[in-house]
Amino acid sequence: MIANGTDVATVGGQHGHSQISTTLDIYTHAFDGRKREANRMMQERLEK
Repeated sequence: MIANGTDVATVGGQHGHSQISTTLDIYTHAFDGRKREANRMMQERLEK
């Protein structure tokens, strides 16, 4: 759900996590694709 754009607080609440940090600790991998895309975009801009 996080990888598809659902905010972390909503996902955490649905999974019963009382702390957002718990959700982030468990589902950090969901952000990897977004990080790669941001890095690619930055690299393209730097090369221009």
